[in-house]
Amino acid sequence: MSPKLAIRQRPSADGQYLIDLRLERPGEAPIEGSASITFQLTPQEQQDLRWYMEDYPQHPEAVEAAHIDQIEAMMRARGGELYDKVLAANRNTQAIWFAIRNELADLRIEINTGIAEAAAIPWELMRDPESNSALAVRVQAFVRVQSNPNIGFVKVPQAHEGRIRLLYVACRPGGTRDVALRAVANRLLKGLEQAGKRRHFDIAVLRPPTYEQLQKTLAEAKRAGQPFHIVHFDGHGTYTDLSQTRYAAWLNRLGAFKYEGKIDGKRGYLLFEQPKDDDGIQPVSGEELGKLLHDHGVPVLVLNACQSAMHDAAEAPADADSVHDEVRAIGSLAQAVVDQGIPAVLGMRYSVFVVTAAQYIGELYAALAQGQSFGEAATLARRHLRDNPDRWAGFGLLRPLADWLVPVVYEAMRLTLPQTTAPGLGGQVESDPILSDDRLRLRYPEQGFIGRDETLLLLDRAFDKHPVVLLHAYAGQGKTSAAVEFARWYTQTGGLTRVLLTSFEIHVDLEDALNQLAHHFKDVLEAHGIEWHAVKPGERRPMALELLRRYPLLWIWDNVEPVAGFPAGSESAWTGAEQAELADFLRQLRQDQSTQVKLLLTSRRDERAWLGDISHRVSMPRMSRADSAALASELGRERGWKSSDIDGWGPLLDYCTGNPLALRVLAKQAIRLGLRGQEPVAKFIQAVRDGEQEIEDADEAEGRGYSLGASLAYGFRNAFTEEEMPVIALLSLFQGVVPVEIFSYMDMGQSRYILPELQNQDQDKIINILNRACEVGLLTSISGSWYGIHPAFPWFLKQAFKQYYDGTPGRSNSETALRAWVQGTNFAGSYYNEEFHHGNRQQATQFLGLVENNLLHARHLARRLGWWHIVTSGMQGLNVLYEYQGRLAEWAHLVAQVVPEYCSDDDEPLAGREEFYGLILSYRINLARYYDRDLDYAAALQNKQLKCARQEAAAVLSLPETTPLNTYQKALIRNLAASIFTLGCILLEQNDVECVVVYQEAICYYQRIADTTAEAIIYLNIGHAYRVISAIRNWDMAETAYQRGLELHNPSDAVGRSASLYQIGTIHHERFKETSLRSEREEITLRHAQVAEQYYHEALQLCPTDSVNNLGPIHNSLGILYGQLRRMEACREHLEQAVQFHVQVNEHYSAGQTRRNMAFMYESAAKRDPIHRHDLLLRARSYAEAALRDFQRYQGRAAADETQTQRFIADIDQALAG
Repeated sequence: MSPKLAIRQRPSADGQYLIDLRLERPGEAPIEGSASITFQLTPQEQQDLRWYMEDYPQHPEAVEAAHIDQIEAMMRARGGELYDKVLAANRNTQAIWFAIRNELADLRIEINTGIAEAAAIPWELMRDPESNSALAVRVQAFVRVQSNPNIGFVKVPQAHEGRIRLLYVACRPGGTRDVALRAVANRLLKGLEQAGKRRHFDIAVLRPPTYEQLQKTLAEAKRAGQPFHIVHFDGHGTYTDLSQTRYAAWLNRLGAFKYEGKIDGKRGYLLFEQPKDDDGIQPVSGEELGKLLHDHGVPVLVLNACQSAMHDAAEAPADADSVHDEVRAIGSLAQAVVDQGIPAVLGMRYSVFVVTAAQYIGELYAALAQGQSFGEAATLARRHLRDNPDRWAGFGLLRPLADWLVPVVYEAMRLTLPQTTAPGLGGQVESDPILSDDRLRLRYPEQGFIGRDETLLLLDRAFDKHPVVLLHAYAGQGKTSAAVEFARWYTQTGGLTRVLLTSFEIHVDLEDALNQLAHHFKDVLEAHGIEWHAVKPGERRPMALELLRRYPLLWIWDNVEPVAGFPAGSESAWTGAEQAELADFLRQLRQDQSTQVKLLLTSRRDERAWLGDISHRVSMPRMSRADSAALASELGRERGWKSSDIDGWGPLLDYCTGNPLALRVLAKQAIRLGLRGQEPVAKFIQAVRDGEQEIEDADEAEGRGYSLGASLAYGFRNAFTEEEMPVIALLSLFQGVVPVEIFSYMDMGQSRYILPELQNQDQDKIINILNRACEVGLLTSISGSWYGIHPAFPWFLKQAFKQYYDGTPGRSNSETALRAWVQGTNFAGSYYNEEFHHGNRQQATQFLGLVENNLLHARHLARRLGWWHIVTSGMQGLNVLYEYQGRLAEWAHLVAQVVPEYCSDDDEPLAGREEFYGLILSYRINLARYYDRDLDYAAALQNKQLKCARQEAAAVLSLPETTPLNTYQKALIRNLAASIFTLGCILLEQNDVECVVVYQEAICYYQRIADTTAEAIIYLNIGHAYRVISAIRNWDMAETAYQRGLELHNPSDAVGRSASLYQIGTIHHERFKETSLRSEREEITLRHAQVAEQYYHEALQLCPTDSVNNLGPIHNSLGILYGQLRRMEACREHLEQAVQFHVQVNEHYSAGQTRRNMAFMYESAAKRDPIHRHDLLLRARSYAEAALRDFQRYQGRAAADETQTQRFIADIDQALAG
């Protein structure tokens, strides 16, 4: 028996706690001591801890190192203080410590607290000053106990057949947007395998993961005399008051008999999947779950759900008659479960970082498998978190995180799982049933299977309802390997025990398939004295169905596309009767509810023509960027590269668009070439895009799983006619996405560049051709007339382009084809630029985002071939996209490349290129304003542009106002109005009141061409003038202008309307500040704040998620408002989000302003919090210094901000000195 130190915490008067200590050691008399202490984390400290564990990992780039250092220092200091007040309080407590301090490795510490005060003292922080380490990671076991449960504790059941039974509940109500399905489960399985104990655990996954199914599964296990030892919930938890949510009505209905009428107040809930609910979730309380587990004999509950052990430190409710009433009233989920007699529960105090949960759970089960008690295993896992603090996410390494105190462990008594001593199990690692099958092993990736949890989740959930599921995707997506990995997952987690793979790459009719099935069940047939070859042909199908009724099987039918002819229209090796027989067999399996087979088909197409609605279809998602990064890291690791060597591989990942075969081929080539860092990789990928870099493919003889060429050629050669091949050959020019309308735009250029090859191909015919390319697996349909293109397809088609555009009689030459494609693509960019400015912003930015790589490629070709008059047309679309997404650094690079091609050294137009000079100037002016912050240079360029624009529009302006204008004339007026508007903006930034007059002139011109969107934007800027220029400041005039802009915006213009709503909010924000300074009545002041908050949130809700330029300022203003209202958590949250958006797009000036606002926030908090004044001032200083670094990037062009920030830092230093 190990020594045990029991620490009992009891409430006392005046905010003090009575701490009773009792040390029990084998063969020795107990030692007791007590102390009366005052200890409580301040609200600031509680807030800091929650932020550190939950928010900081989400956006570390917005956080200064000094901020983190302070919180970690606070954790150490308060832990040391707790030691001093308890273990060094007096002679008796010191005697206990001196008696045990050299035996910590064998010590069990039990914390026994009242329910109400359980969260008051973070005992896990208690720190030994001599070793400078927390006791929670030094001792053998550190647990909390509930010595007075509602009913008796569940006893640990015997191991059935020598195995521990574990029910794993993986709830993903967010579907493929949720946490990866196996993020935690894989670490669990790995931990057991490394311990050599995988065969000692009988693991079943709850399918479907609903609370109703949990009740059924636990009941079935108990009836069978095999109750589960552990239920592991892997999903989401919440700590909230459901009566204040949309679940209030549901809670009211259930409260009377489930919660004894007490339905208000915060509680912990687990969120189970519930397909019948609109949100797809069902909240389940700890009390309800605890009763269910107790009634079905489950002694252990593991929760890697966030906030499952969380509750607020509070006094016991006045009407609480017992400790059990306290549990129900205060509501910690883990404690509520313990209160129902569950002796071992693991919960999470905060919203746990998924990487932390996975790491912890893996170590927990490895230790349990080695025979450690629950408390000991949980402590070993906690120690592993402490010793391995780095948290990885994709390519990024978060700084070390001290999140080892997140798990909270409840263990009523030392609980050890039964010994697994069944005959034949021994201590050997279980052989993988999938990898022991040659056909499956040969279809498994060399690097092992990485990620693809989205696909596995879709398949897992599909098989909950459907016995026949078809997985389809285009070439190289890894359908077969995903099917094999799903089989591994399904068998490892109790879905099925047998797996059979039948490949249809060669002719396999139903008789052949049934023969393979019989061979797979050879042992069963022989045991029943059945010789399959002696079974009559007409009796084989019924016998096969009988086998499938009796024995569960996952049967993979791989690559079924040849059955109905591949590509479509090709002659099939299967007769019509054979195709029908296979389909009928699948139909029978679908309809026969008594079979236990799950049949997974894979194909490049959805097979609707052959199978109709027999199968449920799963379109395989592309490999996520995180998974692609993990695969690239693994490929590099195999060749001795470090993860840091491939930090700059973003361009390669972008190019491969989640296609693992393309990624494997190109990553291996990049490694062979020694391409480290973003610049060489970007050049390599650009060369691949331009056809200037050969792809070093594997030999086609190695098969489609290894060779891009073999994969793309499969089914391609017979898919298209000679007349169609010129259309297919043009696909070699597209990058990432193929919009059909670009083919139409290719007919709109100069007549000598129109391709005769497209004359007989209308849009419907082209769509038909592209749909067949989808069937072959070279394209994938996105929606309507949009197609995604396989990343390696342009490389594959390079020879076809040379062949069909070689200039021989009847064929266009390559230059003509290139010119037609460049013009068509650029016309599309120009068209959607106009659509954006006409208010159709969502449609325009969606199109431009999809065709971005096409526009870049067209620009590259036009510059390389000297087609100067069409370079700028595509850049207009890129300009809109990059400014909308806040990607000014990328845009500045593109503009810098073309400036010497249109402008002389003295900023005059080059001869022959005058037509495009004004457009290039406008790009440079906006960059000087927003990117370089150089208003003087912007003004100089603007005067040049305005002079040109007035000259060009003079003739049109001389016409009577009633004269109808053609498109060209409108464009001249629009250019002039835009130039005048830009001048007004520069004057506004210089606080010149003349900007209002200039804006009014621009409005007149826009009204003449009926451009209401542009007019709305000008009114927005007039509002700015009345808001920021002190000489004419007028809140009413500003709000009127903003309202007018809101009225003029198209109702579908979410970006424009969001901007207007935001600015109206700023006016009420200003009124709030003004009335606060005048000390007007509180209700008036708060009313302005509430209206400002309402407008800000409306703007935030309306603003598209990719409109980063607009999201940052809204979050910044909300943060400032909440700071002024002293709602510090909300203030910090919004300011950090604002910084994250600004940093994301390299907008350092705005990032500096927001960081300075964060410094103001902490400096203000320091004035109100004398206890933490010094730390808060230091924190304010660190953010002010970060803001100063941001401003200094502009080399004097943000001098005013630099000066203001330096003065602020000096004020902080003075406050620190005082």
